[in-house]
Amino acid sequence: MNGGICGNGGCSLDMYRCTDGTHMLICVPRGVDCFNAKFITGVCTDAHDDVLVQTTKELNDIIKNVPPDPQGRRLAFIRSNYGFRLAWVYNDVPPPEGAVKITDEAERNTVLGITE
Repeated sequence: MNGGICGNGGCSLDMYRCTDGTHMLICVPRGVDCFNAKFITGVCTDAHDDVLVQTTKELNDIIKNVPPDPQGRRLAFIRSNYGFRLAWVYNDVPPPEGAVKITDEAERNTVLGITE
């Protein structure tokens, strides 16, 4: 899976409303809103026991089997005020001409399909 620009750290998520009515999500190298869609693995500890080690492996196996996006976007975990959400994102590309950056939290949640 393409690690993209976020590496093992996070990026910021910029959202845009395009002139054709679609939306574009772009991860840019700053902030903590957008993460590579994978769980980090490690050894068993008191805080991350055998059950969590196995669960982490199973979740990563599921993520690896997500078919690639036909538009070339990458799969990312997006942080919201309600938790994390999977979304297809572009990496550090300019928005289309005429696109308007979305800063309103309610509209951002609508774009992500968050209903809480």
